[in-house]
Amino acid sequence: MITPDAQVSDDEQGGHVKLIVFGGGLCDAVTSADAESAEAAVAVAGKPMIEHVLDNLQPVKEIDHIYVVTNAKVYRHCQGWADVYGPRILTRASRS
Repeated sequence: MITPDAQVSDDEQGGHVKLIVFGGGLCDAVTSADAESAEAAVAVAGKPMIEHVLDNLQPVKEIDHIYVVTNAKVYRHCQGWADVYGPRILTRASRS
């Protein structure tokens, strides 16, 4: 997880940027095997797609928080992943 370092001054940190990643909804259009999973959780090269994106953003010092936005249907699935990986998950108020 990317979090601000309390021991580093604001100037050394490089800034305060909030990253918003749209995690999508159910991936029934992607593959029937993962029809009950979040689109961002579909495995590519052995790990969820979203991890490829977030891992590549780790070197960006300006990012101090990551928010992954999902719909209400996949919130629990994404929250389970986030508890292990780290970003805070936000849901939108949607029942579709």
